[in-house]
Parts: sequence; C-alpha cells; structure tokens
Amino acid sequence: MGPKPQPEKLPACCDGEYILSCTEIDLDLTVLGDGDLYLEPLNTTLSFEGMVGDSTNAYHYGSEHVDFILTVHKEKGSVYGHAQLDDDSSYVIEFCGEDGHVLKELDVENLGENVGFNDVMEDEEQTSSASRVKRSAYIERAKRDTTTIVTYTVKVYYTPQFAASTSDIDGFIDQVIQETNQGYINSRVPLRVRAHCSEQATINDQNGSGILTAFRNMKGSTAALRGSADSAALLVNSFNYCGIGYLNTIGSGATVSVTLKSCALGYYSFGHEIGHNIALYHNREVASTNPTFSDGHGFLIAQGSASTGARTILAYSAAGHRTRINYYSNPNVIFSGTGTATGSSTSNNARVLTVQRFALAAVGDESTSCSVTTTTARTTTTTTSRPTVDCSIARTWRRTRYRYIGRMSQSSCQARCRVDSKCFAWVRNTRRQSCHMLEAYTTSTNSIYTAGPKFNERSCYLSKLPRRFNGVATEKYERRVTASNGRACQAACRADRYCDRWNMVRTNCYMYRTYSRRFRGYISGMKY
Repeated sequence: MGPKPQPEKLPACCDGEYILSCTEIDLDLTVLGDGDLYLEPLNTTLSFEGMVGDSTNAYHYGSEHVDFILTVHKEKGSVYGHAQLDDDSSYVIEFCGEDGHVLKELDVENLGENVGFNDVMEDEEQTSSASRVKRSAYIERAKRDTTTIVTYTVKVYYTPQFAASTSDIDGFIDQVIQETNQGYINSRVPLRVRAHCSEQATINDQNGSGILTAFRNMKGSTAALRGSADSAALLVNSFNYCGIGYLNTIGSGATVSVTLKSCALGYYSFGHEIGHNIALYHNREVASTNPTFSDGHGFLIAQGSASTGARTILAYSAAGHRTRINYYSNPNVIFSGTGTATGSSTSNNARVLTVQRFALAAVGDESTSCSVTTTTARTTTTTTSRPTVDCSIARTWRRTRYRYIGRMSQSSCQARCRVDSKCFAWVRNTRRQSCHMLEAYTTSTNSIYTAGPKFNERSCYLSKLPRRFNGVATEKYERRVTASNGRACQAACRADRYCDRWNMVRTNCYMYRTYSRRFRGYISGMKY
C-alpha cells in the first residue's frame, strides 16, 4: 500500500471535519491475509492477526505500535481501513469511487468529545412493570451464562451531507461494524453487532444535542425508527461533537445515537455511543457515578512499560492518557502496549455489556425486512431479481492439495477459507494451532475440460458434510456419469448423496467427495 501522484483537486471523500491530510494511494489486495503487510505511507510492517470474528472480509493486522482493521469488498473494488498508532495518530483508508482510495490523517487532538444524554421521554409500555420483570430475567440469564455470543442489530441512517462525501456507504458501515466487533473481541465480551439495513435520513447535519431529538422523532416513534432492529444510529458529516447517545435506554427502546463520520471510523465513537444506550458511562474522573451499574465506567490505563498511558473507548482524554484504544474497560484484560490492566473493580464496562447483552438483543425482533439496495453517494438501485448462477468453470481441470496458511484460531482458519476462491474445506491442528486449506487448483486448461463448482458462489457449493467435525478433511474420487454440459454435471453432483466437486472431459462427468479421516488433535470444516 503506497502513495501515488496526487491530482490538482482531491476527491469529494476528502471533504469533512478534523482531517489533517488526505492523500490518494494505491492498494495491492492480493497480499491480504498472507502474512505481513507493509504500509508504505506509515513506513511500518504489520503482522496478520486473523479475521475479525466470523467475518469473511474484515482483516485484523497489528504490530507493537499499530492496530489496523480493514474491510474489503472485492466486487466493488472497495476498501476501508483504520490504523491506530500508539502515539495517538489515527489514519483512515477510504474508498472514493472512480477516484480510487485515499489515506486520511485525522486531527485527533481537536476531535470533539462523545456525549451521553439522559433519556427524558421513556415509553410507558416499555418501562411498565411487566417489561422491567422481563429485563430482569434477561439480566439473571446473562449472569448465569457469561460465554454465549449474542448478536444485536442496528439500523444505520445517514444524512444527505454524509452521502455526498461517501462513495461506498455500505462499505463504510461494514468497516465501522467490524471495528466495533473487534472492540468486543479485544475486551472478551460475548457480544457482536450486525447491520440490519441502512437508509438515508430526512434530516440534515446540525450542531448541538437537538440533532439527537430530531433523529429520535424522525419517524414518529423509536420503534418505527429502529425498523425492528435493536438500535438505530445516525451518521453525519459535520457535527460539533464526536457523537451523542441516550444513556441506559434498553428498557425504553430509545437505543438511539448520532456519530460524526470522522469519529465513527478513526476514533471508535460508533461503539462508544451505542455503549451509552447499553448503560456504559465515561471514566470516573469526568463522569457522575453510574446509577445502574456502579462499575460501568471507562478507564484510564496505567503507563506500565510504555512511555505513556492509554484510555478505553468510554474514557475521556487526559494528561498521560491521550490515545484511545479499541477496548472496553475490563480488569481481566491486559493491554499489550502497556502491560497493564484495561479496567478495575470499579471500572468494568465489559461486565455491563455481558450482563446487558440478552436484553439488548431482545429490543427488536428483526421482523421488518429491508430492501436489497446498492447504495452510492449519488444513486440507490433496488434489485428485484437475481440471475441464475453458472457454477461451472470453462477450460479447466482441477486437482486438490493442502496449503499451509499459518497459526491462527479456529474461527480465523474458517474465515480464511471463506474468502479464498480455491478453498472448499479447512483443517486445523488444535495443539499447534496450524491452519491448512484443502483447495482445488487448476492443473490443466483445454477446451474439452470443465470444472465445478465455483466455491465462492455459495449457491453453487455442494458439501454434504457438517460445517465442523473432528478429524482431517480429505477428498477421494467417487464415480463417473454422463452429462451434456457443465450445468448438467453440476446438477448430477448436487443430486448425488456424496458428491461435492466435479471435473468434466467432453461428456464424462467425474465426481469427487470430501470425507473425514480420523486423526486425534485435528478438527476440520467446510467452507460454509
């Protein structure tokens, strides 16, 4: 990833507040996930840490001094990323449509703060006695079960001004969502967020807390605003705060927040504001005591072995604690940059997130479906039908092999397989934590050959095995049938009890099956 000759006029995506510089860059997407990544503009080399949770397109890189998350949408050629340096520098990669990509350095020193706003318009039905009993039951359940990962949803809105400066709105939202999820992962919180859908708002950018009220009332009720999601968030291009959100509103359903674009991606403010909805408060040095959860506060992280301290997502900047890191306070998690705890017995927002997660995910029921749209800064196109996918690969004969990827977690191993077009199964040694791809690669090309299916087309995938199983995934030849063309061979393989891959020579359709060989210490799984 390096700079390129700069145009006389910078693209529209360079417009916005708190931007120190905006430079057009070239990206090489072929190196993603294959070891080290060199960021030429920052003169730093990063190691691949793994995929973000179960995502197939969000990558986590890091080094002693840099934490880097980026999401890739290859069908659009779109990449978004955020690099947080331990000297408090913050850089964002943004896709600018036909103008390519830019690297923006944010003016972190002058970014506005995040504000928690008390909810004064609670819904009587949501705060009824029956509702309080139900929420208490969710909390008791969460206290008994502290490990099950729970996913909540957010409906994301954006102002016309945000749309005018953002070429790939869906890509931006995906990056913010994945970075928020990495914060939960870093903090050992069994909670994840998923975007329910996105929509352009009917209100404009404005300063002051009034925008939160205007957004809340935009559709008449918070239930309508959430659109059956668990929360609603507004992205704006210009604002005198980094963000603002109601405090502790799971019970009322007013899980509503507003975040500035430059802070949503580059300052972790998207997760910060939703955190207020969940009942997370700022650090004790600046905030009143959390009335619901006494330990629900952000934390100033001690300097330890570093030259300076840091602060968690819900903590305000303080002398010796300028750098905000993608962690929620947790006394049981050590920040590697300082070697010190990220929380204390009186500052444990991770516990509050864990306790509140079941109640949060029950706010909406996701019953209202969202239109399938492709969103850009200028147009919105509704997709009404999907063409039939051709699952065959012309002029191709494929064989299989194992390819070593590296040491990583099971979820990262599976995620790597999902984004690799050749991979159809993965194998991991649990003791060595080594990950291998079982892939089909091209050995011959000729007009008489056809291969299938296309593994990166989920509708084409034909596995008959469980998603995950003990042992080593292995392939063997099964049988031959006659087929008129690739589509017919794909159909025959789909109908077969075992077949999940095939090759064709003229009208001969050769079928192959994946099966499990029992080896202690190994676990395998299929692509999907």
